[in-house]
Amino acid sequence: MKRYLSLILILLILLAVGASVVFAGSASVSGTLTPGGPTGSAVAQISTPNCTGSTVAFTVLYAAYSFTVDTSGAYTVTESGTESAIYVYQGSFDPNSPATNCIAASNTNPHSLPVNLTAGTQYYVAVIEDSFAQDGMSYSITISGPGEVALGNAVCTYPLPAGSLVYSVPGGAPTFWAADLGTQNTWNLPAGTWYISEFSGDFAKVWMTCQGSPFWIPANAVSR
Repeated sequence: MKRYLSLILILLILLAVGASVVFAGSASVSGTLTPGGPTGSAVAQISTPNCTGSTVAFTVLYAAYSFTVDTSGAYTVTESGTESAIYVYQGSFDPNSPATNCIAASNTNPHSLPVNLTAGTQYYVAVIEDSFAQDGMSYSITISGPGEVALGNAVCTYPLPAGSLVYSVPGGAPTFWAADLGTQNTWNLPAGTWYISEFSGDFAKVWMTCQGSPFWIPANAVSR
């Protein structure tokens, strides 16, 4: 009898406090950063959990995702990598200005980054390869907290420019970050057909992906 009375008492307590129980939500995304993929031209200075400035150092591989929450409160962003840094942005995200709109950041692996979020506000979470090698890495990001987390697709940082046309690059080509021979990259564009958004002097500007910075190749490599 005592056992049943105890169970009833526990049920009554749970019912009494049920109205105040907050059920947490979470959302996760995984992927891989690969050489030749999306890059930013700077890194943010970090004193976990804060962004403290921006440094133009070298191009870094990154991925970014938009998200919102339906309940205001304290959330946690986790990422289990060993050579990554993560950032949370409010309003907008620019991979070439990583300190702008940054509200939280961590370069302490593995990451468990606390951040206060407001319901209905647009946020972005970004992960970079925080190493000199820039040879690629896998990542897995989870955002959890008191409300439901709506995690969007990868951010389309570089939409296809209007007027871009598909051209053939039959032999492939070296790539450059600017229309300048002094800005050559360490990777080449494979032979194939690619979107060209503009020509400038001896260079043609290539759009490859919505998450990747446009780049330049020699105009004489393009078959018009």
